[in-house]
Order: sequence, then C-alpha cells, then structure tokens
Amino acid sequence: MIEHFNGAGPTNDEIRDAPVLYRWQLKDTRNGVEVHGIVQGHPHLPDGEWIRTSEIVQIDPSSKPLWLRTESRLYHLGKRMGRTEIHIRKELEASGFALTRDQATPGEQKEFFEVFRQRRKNLDEAERILLLLVRTNRIDRERAIKLHKILLVEISR
Repeated sequence: MIEHFNGAGPTNDEIRDAPVLYRWQLKDTRNGVEVHGIVQGHPHLPDGEWIRTSEIVQIDPSSKPLWLRTESRLYHLGKRMGRTEIHIRKELEASGFALTRDQATPGEQKEFFEVFRQRRKNLDEAERILLLLVRTNRIDRERAIKLHKILLVEISR
C-alpha cells in the first residue's frame, strides 16, 4: 500500500544517481501498486531489461512524476508507456498467451518481415507481442501494421 505519498522526497543527487525506468506503467496488483517498465542503470539488472518493481511506497506528487520509491530502491522516471503500447499489452493479457523468450528467434525475424515488410535483427518486446497477436488471430495484419506505425512514433518520442 502506498502510505508515504507526502513524505520527504529524494534530493536531486539521489534522483540523478537512481536507476531510470522508461516506457513505464503503474500496475495495481494484489500486493499493491507496482511499476512495470524498462530499466537502465540498475546495479543488479542489465540495461534494457523489462522489470516489475516491488510495491511503490512513495511517488513524486507532480502531474508528471520524476521519481518513485519502492520497498527496495529509488527510481528516476523517464518517459511513460504510450497508449498504443498499453493497448497492445492489454490485448496480450486478454489473449491468454505469453512471450516465452527474451530475444526474437530467426523465425520471428522472418515473420516480422512477412507482416511488416521490414528486415530487423532486433525486435522490441511490443513488436514481438504484435506478431504473437497476428499469429494467434487476435488482430489482423492491417491492424497490426497501423498499431506498429503508431507504436514507433510513441517509442521514439
């Protein structure tokens, strides 16, 4: 439970030294509110890893929060997850399917080219989710292409 919203916030130096979460989203779970996103600068995790934090105990009260504190550490907040990516992730949850690997396989790279007509060696997790949704007939190819174009704009901002 978030109990300490109004407690003393971190110093600028503490925020600067904290790991950064970007493409983040608050998630209400049975255990409380956590944040899911991509981490950079974490002392124990590789840069670019998708994580879910422990329960949030304090968050910057501004309308565009710059930091949050979990039970275990302080995080500097980068760019939030865009609406399109949130939609794609909700579609994945509703489908009952899940990604089983962290990296795209050669088969997924080929499939990505067949659907989006782009050759890519590395696929973003959200792109892999779109492929899974097409493969399982949750969305059609045309819808996937539209969502992908919007997703690329959101990710690049």
